[in-house]
Amino acid sequence: LSNRRDIIEKMETERERQLRTGKPFTIILGDIDNFKNLNDAFGHDAGDYALQTIGGILRDQVRGIDCPSRWGGEEFLVMLVDTDQEGGLRVAERIRRKIENTFFDYQNARLPVTMTLGLSVYRDSDENIDQCIKRADNALYEGKNQGKNKVVAV
Repeated sequence: LSNRRDIIEKMETERERQLRTGKPFTIILGDIDNFKNLNDAFGHDAGDYALQTIGGILRDQVRGIDCPSRWGGEEFLVMLVDTDQEGGLRVAERIRRKIENTFFDYQNARLPVTMTLGLSVYRDSDENIDQCIKRADNALYEGKNQGKNKVVAV
């Protein structure tokens, strides 16, 4: 997956393209639910396994032109090129369901892994990427407050 620095560069490039073409792009910010509890109960190697598995799921659930990335800690960010809110919601829900329905089996233990996702669409020429990410982050935390394992858009 892309790292934080790489995805920031790609989002800036996409923002510039959006200014020329007017085509939207969507940012999905996802956070593994109860990740600290998973690490505490099963160990950090199990947490690493969950992170790697989710990375693979993200790559498999998006198109080649999209960009999944590790944002930090247990957070992931996906940039969906030429995608409006409706399309972004479909992809985010597909990712959420795939994670929920995946058996995370690690050393004879089934890990309880779900993810909450927030998304926002890059809107205006006068908005910067940080504002779009902040809206996705606010949607993510709204999903956490609603009980986790959710997709929320703003």
